Amino acid sequence: MQSQELEETINKSELVISRSGYSTIMDLAILEKKAFFIPTPGQYEQEYLARRLSDLGIAPFCNQNNFKLDRLSEVAVYSGLKPYTHPSEEFPKLFSIFHGEWKFGSNAQLALQIYFFRMSLYNMFHYGK
Repeated sequence: MQSQELEETINKSELVISRSGYSTIMDLAILEKKAFFIPTPGQYEQEYLARRLSDLGIAPFCNQNNFKLDRLSEVAVYSGLKPYTHPSEEFPKLFSIFHGEWKFGSNAQLALQIYFFRMSLYNMFHYGK
């Protein structure tokens, strides 16, 4: 599949069966897709993320040796992926970086931006918020 065709197919899909890599999860969350994850064997981050999303009631998973099509029926009882939103009071702090309100060098600004992003991911994966 060419990338344009893949994009169109994913956008039209009600359910996506995929590996549970970080970028894939973030893409599917933005698209608000239901997913069934099959972590790449030996990729411990993918295994952790798939298990965590399952524990939070977001998406089911299994290892590739145990996958059978009838497992897809499990998706119905999971909420599906949604984009994480910051509490509204955090937005001014986050975007003040871009308006020069904080007087730090560019590396410090980037570090702060990454910090806020990581905190939102931490909250999503550890608290289900």
